Amino acid sequence: MRNYNTMLHMKLNSAVCLTALLAFLPSSAFAGICFLPDCQDEDVVQGDFNMNLNEDTEFCEKEGYTYYSSGECPQYYAKIGTCSRDDHYLKCDAVKWCKDNGYNTTSCSIPQYVDGQCPNGKPYYKQCKTDNDRACKELGYTKTCSSGQKLYQNSGRCAYDSSYGTCCTPSGCPSYTSTSYSSYGTNGTDGCEYTCYYTCDMDCPSGTSTSNPGGCGGSTRNGCGTKTCYYPYEACCYPYSSETGCSCGTYSCSDGCGGTRTCCSSCPDPEPEEDPCDYSGVSCTYGCASHDSCGKCSSCKSAPPIDDDEDEDTGVVEINPGCNVTSLSCSYGCASYNSCGKCVSCKSNPDCNVSSLSCTYGCASTNTCGKCTACKPNPCEGHYCPSGVQCGKAGCATYGTPDSSGCCGVVCLGCNITQEPGSGSDKYDNPGKDTGAVDLKPTTPGGGGMSIDDFHREEFDGSTSLAPS
Repeated sequence: MRNYNTMLHMKLNSAVCLTALLAFLPSSAFAGICFLPDCQDEDVVQGDFNMNLNEDTEFCEKEGYTYYSSGECPQYYAKIGTCSRDDHYLKCDAVKWCKDNGYNTTSCSIPQYVDGQCPNGKPYYKQCKTDNDRACKELGYTKTCSSGQKLYQNSGRCAYDSSYGTCCTPSGCPSYTSTSYSSYGTNGTDGCEYTCYYTCDMDCPSGTSTSNPGGCGGSTRNGCGTKTCYYPYEACCYPYSSETGCSCGTYSCSDGCGGTRTCCSSCPDPEPEEDPCDYSGVSCTYGCASHDSCGKCSSCKSAPPIDDDEDEDTGVVEINPGCNVTSLSCSYGCASYNSCGKCVSCKSNPDCNVSSLSCTYGCASTNTCGKCTACKPNPCEGHYCPSGVQCGKAGCATYGTPDSSGCCGVVCLGCNITQEPGSGSDKYDNPGKDTGAVDLKPTTPGGGGMSIDDFHREEFDGSTSLAPS
């Protein structure tokens, strides 16, 4: 609301001052005098004062000024002009105040946003400030996904904060893999770019391969159980079976192929029966008077009467001469005593009463009497002998050499060349078809291979084909 009292006061002051001045001037001077701020007002010059309070107000407002009772612009507004007719009418500019006070920013480029707005509310800001979190959200990225989903591992991530991304539904890892890291290697991804790692070793163990070399080397499986892994070739060996029906216990022994089997323990010699005569008879000074059923002295002779005749040479009374001998010390007991109860013969070693074993491969141990009580095992047990072929009517051309162990017989390694009647061509007699060829098993005691005697002859169809001797 305009302050009309102020306006009236200003006009009255102007009128009073002018009237007082004119009283001292001649009338001819009136025409050349003009007083501010009403130089344009002819009524004032002519002494006709205009007391319209709205005239200056309308003039200021028409010029775009705004009335402020304090004569100052509001806080955070810059004064850019004052009305010439009333200095309470001002032109104030909020934008200019913002710019004059450092609020010059109106826009920023993502991921920056305007920060520190001008306090008068105008869209002017102190600076641009980075806000990656806001930028990623405004661009449609997220940190959380619905159940069953997860963020893509690499693609679809926010450029300003990689913790924001795009949700993906995983298709799952292949068999024997997971997204948990392992040192067994990788196999693709789970459909959301997360690497799938093997949970077990897909490779065969060191020293094995998936190629079967044959033989009897054996096999194993890889860590995942998906592959058969073969050990290197080893010749086949046929192990001895375990012994059964053991009456004197068992022990672990070689099966001939690097393993073990159960063998029967040797039975110990039977305990000798207790000798009912194994005791000492009565020791007599003057000789035994009687013996029991075991020949042991059971009573002694009385002292003989003293011979009045002394020995002329010694002067000693003669007594039983049997008492002058030294009694034998026997390891196995006394066999007989003399009339004075002195042992005159010993019992023999009871070890000599046993039968000595007859051993095919030699005696392993003897008792104190030199009797064999244990035999040596078969030295060829577990020894592998080479296989041979049988050549039928063709006869053997090449024989193997007996090994130094003496365990293996001589085997045929190659057959003679025969010629088919009327064909004019030579051929090897096929040992694998109608000739009765066999794959000889390793030589064991009692079977397999050709003996040294058989080396000098082979029989075919009732005829004898002599091999080179």
